[in-house]
Amino acid sequence: MGITMDGTGHPAHDAASTKPDALYKRALQALDGLYPRVAALYQDVAGQYAERQSQAASDPLKNPIQGLSGRLAAAILSGEMSPDDVQKLVRFVVVRSAIWRAYRQADYVGSVDMAAHDQDLRELISQIAHDGEGKLKPFADFQRIFEREIYGLVLTAHPTFLLPRPLIPIFAQLVEFFGGATTMSDQDLADTLKALGGQTHGWTGGVTLDDEHELSIEALHHIQAAVTRFLAGLFAVAAELYPAQWTRLQPRPITLASWVGYDLDGRSDIRWSDTLRARLILQRHQLKNYATRVAAIADAMDQHAADLPATPIKLLASRLDYALRVVSDDLNSLPREADDTAAVEAFGQLLTRDHDIRLTSHDELLNLLHQAIDGLTAPDWDADTILHALVGLRA
Repeated sequence: MGITMDGTGHPAHDAASTKPDALYKRALQALDGLYPRVAALYQDVAGQYAERQSQAASDPLKNPIQGLSGRLAAAILSGEMSPDDVQKLVRFVVVRSAIWRAYRQADYVGSVDMAAHDQDLRELISQIAHDGEGKLKPFADFQRIFEREIYGLVLTAHPTFLLPRPLIPIFAQLVEFFGGATTMSDQDLADTLKALGGQTHGWTGGVTLDDEHELSIEALHHIQAAVTRFLAGLFAVAAELYPAQWTRLQPRPITLASWVGYDLDGRSDIRWSDTLRARLILQRHQLKNYATRVAAIADAMDQHAADLPATPIKLLASRLDYALRVVSDDLNSLPREADDTAAVEAFGQLLTRDHDIRLTSHDELLNLLHQAIDGLTAPDWDADTILHALVGLRA
């Protein structure tokens, strides 16, 4: 979608766009207040461009960009604009562009009222659980609907790298501000805009496979958090509608995967050792995620009642701890040079060490989870929160 400038320097929207709201204008005013001289220069340049754009509408031979560049070049040659003025103007435009992108991204995300989203999802799940006449469907039907894979998401290594890594969370704060997820004082907003203008935009040092992989893992964490929230709502509705059966539910509505680090066909810079390293790093992150959740469940069980059946959870925590130590050893021993024959041989021997107690399948973990869930479903126990956490972990 093309975005043009009006005479005030604000983006002029087409009919399908949403006009900038008060938060967007507030951010622009904050930027103008930080750099009033550059802001005045920008308004002059934007006005000249708008005028040339208007002239081009009736004369197709006129190029507004070429005309403006000629005007700026003449101003530089005559001394009307200094090189320092040009540099500050470019940086000012870059920050304005970041403000606009953050606003549009917040508009794309839409509502961030999580309580309303949770309620909408629960109502939708409840509707799915009932037939056209409002009667509750058998649990087997409900189970069949939510245990099939509805959507598969695969991450690829094609980010724009428009922002350097340190600026990504700062840009995200601006998106949250425009979306209404957070608020900012005038000083906080000014500091955010200063930070956005304080570094060169773009990855000037080049982008490595490690950079791509780290970003993909960060994205996976965010997606997992969203899926976990959805599953919590699903289990809450299932527990209400099917109190005697809901713990048997093992939903997989959304599957997650990553292509980053595994594209051996499309990239000559990825070796087999890079692919294995990427897989081990991802495995370690996921094991840490499980271990953290299991530790929280174990703590809750200890606080809830001393006589809760905690043995399966303790065994699960122990197995995850061992698996984490093993994958860390594997990563430390994986040769950096794929052609180092001796190192590869030593690494192969390490992989076969303790093969009988290595965690090679999730079946053992699932069995321990089943035992823990079965132990908590007896009528004597009053541990709904723990039970939901266990069932959610199994999903």
